[in-house]
Amino acid sequence: MGGYRQTLQYCSDVLSDAGRLLVGTIFWKKEPTAQYLELMAGENPHVDYLTTVDIAIEEGFIPLYLCRSSEDEWDDFEGRHAYKRYLAAMQSDDQIAFKRIHDWQRGYLKWGHQTMGFGFFLLEKHAH
Repeated sequence: MGGYRQTLQYCSDVLSDAGRLLVGTIFWKKEPTAQYLELMAGENPHVDYLTTVDIAIEEGFIPLYLCRSSEDEWDDFEGRHAYKRYLAAMQSDDQIAFKRIHDWQRGYLKWGHQTMGFGFFLLEKHAH
């Protein structure tokens, strides 16, 4: 849908007034390094936690419940994601995929673990 704000805009269009939306998104715990952004293809589509919530309010939602994943939950997600990608790469012995997976894991451990978070937000469309 083009990103977090665009997702909220789309959902606002299809939800009735007082309709609820559960959305999860990445946020920055601190400003990412240039090297970490390079690993992410040079893109920086995320903002800090407060700004993430503010965007929801700007798009006409009332935050009913806000929750952040713990570091253990985020590590578990990253680990399972890498494991699934490794299994797929092993099927074809794809050495390029192995390197990409390893580079991503290394980047996550070096920069992402301290920089990137994940939040869940229960939002209600504000009745106008």
